[in-house]
Amino acid sequence: MMDIVGNRTVYSVLKEQVKKSPVKVFLYYENQEYTFEEMFRRVNQTANFLKRAGVKKGEKVSVLLDNCPEFYFIWFGCAAVGAVMVPINTASTCRELDYFFTHSDSVLVITDSKYDKQVAEVCNNVKSIKQVILLGGKDQEYNTNRNFHYLISSESAKEISQEVFPNDVCAMMYTSGTTAKPKG
Repeated sequence: MMDIVGNRTVYSVLKEQVKKSPVKVFLYYENQEYTFEEMFRRVNQTANFLKRAGVKKGEKVSVLLDNCPEFYFIWFGCAAVGAVMVPINTASTCRELDYFFTHSDSVLVITDSKYDKQVAEVCNNVKSIKQVILLGGKDQEYNTNRNFHYLISSESAKEISQEVFPNDVCAMMYTSGTTAKPKG
């Protein structure tokens, strides 16, 4: 079996690719293109926001989003600071969200504004969650302390220097739970 990652982290692999091909397209999404360089800038801004928000290495960040580029900013941003991203299915019920947030001990939830009411209802009962961040929408003001794009816009795009190791956990995914409670 070939070891293509070696003794590297998710963040260090991204950083290497930025150096090799900064203007190569990393992601196509609808009518948008993100180069490796642009992706790295957004990832660093996201990571710096997570640090400023007090997210520490090993802490869980739940992500309840439809397909979007921000998912990658968050995933790589979490990996940069050593946080563990917990992706959650957007079809989850309030009862399932409560289980995922509680079981994972998530400290932060990042979601879309269309899931805000559902998440808010659940978060009132989950003591570990310190903050809920929204991607925003037509009904939400851009310049609020809950808007993801507003919060990362003023963050530095400098590379993150954090003690993260190749064997550190970077994501926690749950099973479907068809025969018992989902396992993370």
